[in-house]
Amino acid sequence: MGLLFTFTTPVQVGDLSNSITVSSLKLVSFSFNFEDAYTAAGVAVLSVCLVDPVSGFPVNLVFQDKASLTMANALETNYGQALFNKLIASGKLPAGSLSDSAAAAITTAASAR
Repeated sequence: MGLLFTFTTPVQVGDLSNSITVSSLKLVSFSFNFEDAYTAAGVAVLSVCLVDPVSGFPVNLVFQDKASLTMANALETNYGQALFNKLIASGKLPAGSLSDSAAAAITTAASAR
């Protein structure tokens, strides 16, 4: 599992005494932080972790910008309800309803239990 990004031309990474050639990076994790303190400023924080599948060389990137907020909004719109349904189904949260401060209440499927 995981998306693999292959460079058109492999790149050298590391320092002068210990470098390797990396030809691809695999997406291993990403996270968004869209707490009010960030969104009030019109941004979100996006953290991305990539790894070279051959050597294990890690690449960690962090962005705090408007484009990350746009991506976070799309993720929340497309997967937010499914995430809360999973939390409820696994017993991590009791049944309830999901709402967005900018929209009307959305009732989760599990809240009908």
